[in-house]
Amino acid sequence: MKLYRPKNMWLNDPKVFYEEGKYHLFHLQGPKAQTWEEICKQREAYGHAVSDDGISWKTVKPIIKPGKKGSWDDSGTWTGDIVKKDGTYYLLYTGVCYQDTIMRMGLATSKDLINWEKHPDNPVSEPDPQYYLSNVVPGYSHVRWGDATFLYDEKSGWVYAYLTAQLPNKVWNKMGCIGLVRSKDMIHWEAMPPVYSPGKEVYHEVPQVIKVKGKYLLFFGTKVDTGGFGNPASVRCVISDSPFHFPEKAETTRFIGGQPRAEYTTCVYKRNNKYELIHLTYEGTDKDFRGYIRGRVSLPKRLCFRKDLTPYVQIREDLKPGKKENVRFFQKAFAGKAKADSIPCKMEKGKVICVADGETRRLVLGEISGCSLRLRIKRKGDAQVGILGGLGKRFAQGKQVKVSGRNHLEVIDLKSGQTLDYGKVATKNNGEYEMILIFIGEHIEIYVNDVYIGTTFSLKEHKFLGLEISGKGVVTISDFGMKNIV
Repeated sequence: MKLYRPKNMWLNDPKVFYEEGKYHLFHLQGPKAQTWEEICKQREAYGHAVSDDGISWKTVKPIIKPGKKGSWDDSGTWTGDIVKKDGTYYLLYTGVCYQDTIMRMGLATSKDLINWEKHPDNPVSEPDPQYYLSNVVPGYSHVRWGDATFLYDEKSGWVYAYLTAQLPNKVWNKMGCIGLVRSKDMIHWEAMPPVYSPGKEVYHEVPQVIKVKGKYLLFFGTKVDTGGFGNPASVRCVISDSPFHFPEKAETTRFIGGQPRAEYTTCVYKRNNKYELIHLTYEGTDKDFRGYIRGRVSLPKRLCFRKDLTPYVQIREDLKPGKKENVRFFQKAFAGKAKADSIPCKMEKGKVICVADGETRRLVLGEISGCSLRLRIKRKGDAQVGILGGLGKRFAQGKQVKVSGRNHLEVIDLKSGQTLDYGKVATKNNGEYEMILIFIGEHIEIYVNDVYIGTTFSLKEHKFLGLEISGKGVVTISDFGMKNIV
């Protein structure tokens, strides 16, 4: 099993509409490509897939395709959002035109989320020069007006759409803002002043606003750390008392992506009255091992909030292995191979105690395919343990995931030796932490103490699981668990 994308296609900007136990995934798509230049030449359609669990997806026909040559959306149909009113589903989507490269928004309607009809008077919204940039300026080739996400006030009847836009009379690489429009009939849209304009980059991606305990949280994709272009990119959050104004200088919280891996767009939705999210996960190519802006949709995750309402992301409970789940896999591996590989260790009351003698030693635990792994690790001295996901039994290719002596989460490429530092993670004073890794195709989702850290990937599927013990000291491994992901 692999993370989802349509067969022979790339995927971008995944968004979920969840209703009555069914997940509907909507996303940009186009023929699979190896380089960004190839992707830019494509006419992008708006794809659709359905799922009962948010994990296994069935591809459905695209809901919107680009218009005929010369029409306002002939270059591509980009990200939008869906709201249900009076038994009808409304989609406000982004259209791009070859002739003037100005983004506009169009309306489509459906009764079943499968069959859609474009509104005859499209586009229904375009950049309003009263507040926003409406013509292409030197330095950047598009006018941003899209990536709509709804906030529906049923009491007043207003449907608000937050969108990525740009300010006029600004330096081109600092004109990005989050715009706002509103409508009661979904056809006539009134532009309102920008809700967030930090003046730091050329544009933002896929904004979304949710209400939590009387506060409003704005999520948006940003590349501010790289001056507006390239990886790494992240999703950040800013909090306000009002849905119509988020202070420009307010502190933002990065909770998805950023150094060293880019994860750029998210979609938050409610399931069983609790917030969840999915996000774009990048994948590597032979041309660019770092990944790029097209990839696959992540596994669903829990969206949680601290006391000050800053967000963080946790593993969804049904993806987390139970303690001792499939524990025989580990018992067999340690009992049968530790002695042969000269790793000094012993099993004691459900724990494996390894003595690290200064040599680096590896242990093959067994074959894996589509599973989540759970280990509790306690270190003494400068002993370290890395979890290996190999493309072959010798671990010549693949990834090693470890918490370093500095308590930084590191991912090491087994072929090149390149190390990516995901930053400091929380451990107990005695150096103890719990790690959960979800191996799914070429990707590994990484969690420490249930909190999502990031996703890494190889060019091929990880098929073997192993451990690497190094340094000097003692490593105790316990709370083994493994869950198959169907």
